Amino acid sequence: MKNPFSFCALGGICFFAPALSAFLLLVPSAIAQTVARPGYQLVDSAPVALGGAVSSLTDGSYVTFDGLSVDLWNPAGLHQLNLGSFPTQLFVSFIVVHPSETFAVLGESSNGEIYSVNLDGSGMTLLAQAAFNYAFCFDPDGSRGWLSAALGGWGAGNDLLEIDLISGQLTPRAHVAGPSGPLTTDSAGNLYYGTQFDGWPVPPDTQNLIRFDVADLQSSGILTELDATVLIDQLDGTSGIVIDISGLGVMFVVESDPTGAAENILRRYDLAGNLRDEVLAATASINGLELVASANTSILAPYQPQGAQLRMCSTDYNFGVSERLTLGSKRCGIAFNGPTSANAGPAVVTVRDVPIGGSASIMLTRTAFLQFPEFEMDLGWGVPVFLMTEPVLILRRTMAFDADSVGEVQLAYQQPDYMFSVVAFQAVIKDATGSPVGTSEIVVNN
Repeated sequence: MKNPFSFCALGGICFFAPALSAFLLLVPSAIAQTVARPGYQLVDSAPVALGGAVSSLTDGSYVTFDGLSVDLWNPAGLHQLNLGSFPTQLFVSFIVVHPSETFAVLGESSNGEIYSVNLDGSGMTLLAQAAFNYAFCFDPDGSRGWLSAALGGWGAGNDLLEIDLISGQLTPRAHVAGPSGPLTTDSAGNLYYGTQFDGWPVPPDTQNLIRFDVADLQSSGILTELDATVLIDQLDGTSGIVIDISGLGVMFVVESDPTGAAENILRRYDLAGNLRDEVLAATASINGLELVASANTSILAPYQPQGAQLRMCSTDYNFGVSERLTLGSKRCGIAFNGPTSANAGPAVVTVRDVPIGGSASIMLTRTAFLQFPEFEMDLGWGVPVFLMTEPVLILRRTMAFDADSVGEVQLAYQQPDYMFSVVAFQAVIKDATGSPVGTSEIVVNN
């Protein structure tokens, strides 16, 4: 059995646990660094008890389980309500909020118990028992749950079980080699799982992200990895998986470094396992991935307008810090520097954060033509395109200017007095391969 104070990397939580999962060697290092890749940004953080499990509601509130207490917090991290407690400290496995946001399911691996917790504070109920329970997720419609648990103990592989949310009945559906790993489902009910290596040291590039199809999961008999489809291979390990169920066909996967000596990498893939882009790198442990749908039509992709977000748990055990981080898209900025009144003079439009090696083509229109929200269209770029006005009302567009060494593109011109405050600018952004990735923010010449 692993040391109870080593780290269990789980898609859905941050936690201490003796659950049978992959090792993480804690090595001395500088304080953890979490760096969003170009086109993304960290937009918020909230404190979490070290090793505590956390799961969010859509409004940004969140519930935590620290092994003693289950609590509800507002988006700013202020305590709202105690939802339940235990008489002695337990090893935390997970807590996951149901899609209805009326209850959550938590697991602890000291006694192997799983509880249903009412989010209105009316109490919690023992739902099921499963030794060494580790990770949990709901089907997207909330009709059932899925559990990752090493029921046989150390060296006996890991079980994937369906759990009835009313009776708590556990139905084994698959058995895989290695310690427990993270799991999630897509909108069709297919089950995704990150394999782990059973031993130490962990050989690099030997683990997979696999998918069990929904039809196979409902057949008789216990499935194995041979019944699954390998979507991503040559991983060191996986500490978190989440799928965008809005129909965009993407998933976010954290490749974990089991030794703790290298970065943990969050990447975006399509559902066939093809890499879209790298999202974030961290020396801290990253897990607990939760996608938050956008109130508008923007998606979580590089250089897109703010909208959909990804929440995750970051834990640096060397320095005793756990946080719930929120990541969003980062659109290229644009600024105007020129006359501040109706006077003629030199002017410069600067586009910032253009991909290194990429380019920007600057468009202009009259301010009277601006549309809010922006005009949206599909140009076959793989992401929605947001324009400041309809294409027929774009009055000028420059050639593509290459970004400089700091990712800036500038357009200098002489502005006549009558032009002040009547023109808006926006840029079309291309990456180093020449592929368009989105548009910039909008700026008016005043």
